[in-house]
Amino acid sequence: MTLLLAAGANYVVAAVAAAEVSILGNFLLQERFVFADRRAGRRTLPSRAAHSIAFNNVEALVRLPFLVLLVEMLGVGAVLAQALTIAVAFVGRYLFVSQVVYRPHPVQRGAEPDADPSLALGAAA
Repeated sequence: MTLLLAAGANYVVAAVAAAEVSILGNFLLQERFVFADRRAGRRTLPSRAAHSIAFNNVEALVRLPFLVLLVEMLGVGAVLAQALTIAVAFVGRYLFVSQVVYRPHPVQRGAEPDADPSLALGAAA
């Protein structure tokens, strides 16, 4: 966003462009590092990407009026205002991505894959 502002872009245009780059970059990083252990879950890569990108675009649109309010009405600098709106939305984004996009498989009682049945209580020796 800062580079676009320095090049003379309007702060709303810069915020939207920066959000799009960030959404794609964050998805790729989450896919590789944060939720790598959940990739074999219920969703395919295209489905995870679609859900993540769609949610994050809606979330960015919800944040946009708050960005304008902070900049136009309260006189907060555009970059700081963007950082504030992102910080506030962080928890909601993480919860959505972790619980919907990378939703873990439900664990069935007594069906733990790593459990050794011979170690169970009451098992015959």
